[in-house]
Amino acid sequence: MDSDEGLIALLLIKRRRRRRRNRKYWIHPILTNVHKCNEHFDNPLKLPKKFFKHFRLSIGTFWELHALLYAGLKHHDTNMRKSIAPAERLAITLRYLGTGCSFEDFELSYHRGASTTRKRVQETCQLIWNYLKAVYIPEPTKTCGMKLPADFFKIQIFLIV
Repeated sequence: MDSDEGLIALLLIKRRRRRRRNRKYWIHPILTNVHKCNEHFDNPLKLPKKFFKHFRLSIGTFWELHALLYAGLKHHDTNMRKSIAPAERLAITLRYLGTGCSFEDFELSYHRGASTTRKRVQETCQLIWNYLKAVYIPEPTKTCGMKLPADFFKIQIFLIV
């Protein structure tokens, strides 16, 4: 039995080693021109109609949302790499939510890796939810609970008559 268990353990180790992917780059050379090629955020800022078409909200609303979420969007730079700017992080998230494109599509447009973009969009969506749920979805109260059936009954009577 010991030799069978040892053989199984050896096969599992070999299988795990096979699954590991050796990375060729820390950052892919195509994605290293991040600071040179940031046109997807800078260009629409100059034209309000293009900005609205691109991000599905006005420039003023974008900066208002940015100011509200800035503390959560801001991350510190490290010795290894610079963090994504809060405005760009919000822009990527809004563009993703507005278009529904895959993260691989954003890889070349925003010069960020697909997995990086995926993580940042998830973080930003969670941040948006945490900040805005209290403002736009109030805590239900007893009066709200009483009001809903009354409103429903009024609509029901209107439809019957």
